This record gives sequence, C-alpha cells and structure tokens, in this order.
Amino acid sequence: MLPWETLRRLLGLPPDMSPLGATELVRLAIDDPRRARIVAMGLRGQRPDEAAAGMVLAALDRGTLPPELAAELLGAVGHRAAYDILRAMLLDPEMPNAWAAAGVAMAQVLGLDAGPDLAVAMREAPERGAREGAAFGLAELGDEAAVAGIVEAGLRGLIRARVAARCGADLPFLPELWLQLLASSERTARRLGTELIYVLLNRNDPGAQERLEALGPRAKSAVREALDDPSLYMLPEKRATLEAWSAA
Repeated sequence: MLPWETLRRLLGLPPDMSPLGATELVRLAIDDPRRARIVAMGLRGQRPDEAAAGMVLAALDRGTLPPELAAELLGAVGHRAAYDILRAMLLDPEMPNAWAAAGVAMAQVLGLDAGPDLAVAMREAPERGAREGAAFGLAELGDEAAVAGIVEAGLRGLIRARVAARCGADLPFLPELWLQLLASSERTARRLGTELIYVLLNRNDPGAQERLEALGPRAKSAVREALDDPSLYMLPEKRATLEAWSAA
C-alpha cells in the first residue's frame, strides 16, 4: 500500500488533506478515470470494502468507467462481492480490453480459491485473450501448482509462448522443468524455454538473475543448440540477446 503522502502527491491533492478511505478514493477515480490506476495503487493493502466495490460496479454499469479500469479497481478493492462480475468480464467476448485485468482481479479478490475458475478459463475460454487473462490471474496467485498448467497451455498453443514465459517467470521457479523444455527435441518446447530466458534477461532485477543462475551452464548449452536450429524462428533482437547470454 502506498503511503498517504506519496498517494496524495500522485493524485495532486492539497497538502493538508487527511487520508481518504476506500469509498472516497474510488469516487476520485470515478470522477476522473485518468486517476484510476493511481487510486488502485493506493487501495491495495487496505481492508476489502463492499461499498467501494459497489460504487465501481455501478460506474461500470453506467458506462462511466471503462471495463479494464473497473476490473483493476475491483481487484484493488478486493471485496468478494465483485467476483462473479469479474469472472463474467473475463469470459465476455465484448470486453477484450478487460480480460487481463479481470483475470488478475479474480486472483486478488478470492486468492487461491479463484484457482479452479482461472484454470478452467485458461483451458476452455473461446478467446485466446481471455485464456491469457486467466493465465495472468494464475500467475498473480503465486502458486507452484499453476506452473505445469501454464506450461501445458503454452505448449498446446492455448496461450502465446511469451505469455506462458512471463507467467512462469512470476511463479515459483522450477529449474528442472525449464531445462527439460530447453533440451527438448520439440520445437514448441524449445520456443517456450528460450522465451523464458529472454523474459528473465529483460528483467533488470536480482530475482531474475538468481533464476538464470539456477538454470546454470546446461541452459546456456541448450540455448546454443536451439539457436542452431533453423526451424526455430525468432526475432533478431531476441536472437542477439540469447546469443550474447549463452556465449558469456
């Protein structure tokens, strides 16, 4: 949760203003949706507030908040009253901009209890964007049990390799699983494994570096072999990044 002084400055509020509660913050976001993402930052960590969730749902129904911002606010408010609406948003073909935010918000609202719904949506939602929104929700949960399902979805093409890799980089790390993918003779598995390396290399933080070190020299060797495979196409920037890392 952001300290009040930081949040106050970001929102451009008077310096002598007292801290605002959840409903007051939500009112600021509804009155000026440009403030919604900052308000969401300030709401995270506060106690779930049913009245604040109701205000967001009413604004969504009136059309005064776009679905993606409403979903983000509902996740930050964290009250279970919003869960069914968020699940419907994730599966609504007319709300593509809200799919990712809805999946993450489901996880924020219900915690691990949202896992089964998200797992089913990742496998069965008709739109790829909705399946990827569910994957982001599973990654938000931080549950090791979700790793295998996300990897499988990536291998089956239910979600894009870069989404599966991004989610995998956020979840508890299983080095042997990723090493198996990198060393696989299957092109889809190698693609997913190299995408994970690329994601980690582009994250400038100690955690990403620790994960690369956990993969060790076996990963570098496997990446070099993958780069020599002419059937494994990748964008020049990604190839150059992987070549530099595997040769270091």
